[in-house]
Amino acid sequence: MLNAMGTKQRDHVLVHATDRKAHTKTESHRRQQQIVVSDAHLAVEWLNARRGTREYRRVLRIRNELIETGKMFDALKGREPIPSPPEFTKRAADGTYVVSSPEKCLVWFKRHDDFRQLFDDFKRRDAALNKTLGRYSFRVLRVFDVRSGNKGWNAVSRQASCSPVGIALGDSVVQIDEASVVNVLVRLDAVDELHRVCLCAKCKETWKVQLREMDKFCSRGCREAFRRDDPASRARHAHHQAKYRERENARNHANSERWKREI
Repeated sequence: MLNAMGTKQRDHVLVHATDRKAHTKTESHRRQQQIVVSDAHLAVEWLNARRGTREYRRVLRIRNELIETGKMFDALKGREPIPSPPEFTKRAADGTYVVSSPEKCLVWFKRHDDFRQLFDDFKRRDAALNKTLGRYSFRVLRVFDVRSGNKGWNAVSRQASCSPVGIALGDSVVQIDEASVVNVLVRLDAVDELHRVCLCAKCKETWKVQLREMDKFCSRGCREAFRRDDPASRARHAHHQAKYRERENARNHANSERWKREI
């Protein structure tokens, strides 16, 4: 199967609870990647189908908030909520701490205040996001595909504001609505894979699944247009083309010499 870039791609495979259990680390990793790509594919198809609608804007706000709170969490990760006393303090006999360097003390308190502000902002935004997510509730439906023999389940919103979007995933068709795609984005964020759902780097309109870091464009036309307009991309492309011509010339010269010897 060819994608919009004109290159081969694998079909998205729906992973079911009835599928054979993974027995090796390679199989487990492949299964996890299948789940991630399946989720990203569902989110991308829904976003492209509902672009410009009210539910689309609501989902975008949630996605942006997931990204921003994720950045804040990364900045806080590994740091103690209450930093230990700095090394420039000494403990007196009565148990109190005496500051031996006022300058270092001021720097420490500045860092402590910055940390507390970031930590408080993170808690506030995370609580607001959880309150927003709490508005979505689901009902579980069984899913059967007679042709493939697969069966599974799907979570559908109880307060669907519009008819769900039917999305082909392998041999199955999955019904996705606003709440379902929010659920998908939260799952991707939980495993640090939210970046898989991204906008085309050129047109900024079409959503796509980013399988690799270099997959930034929705079509060959966008890729070539970006390469023409971006100076760094033009220079990089020219460098790769020059290296390619050098290899081709060396290979052709070697073949010519070999043919001369054979003659």
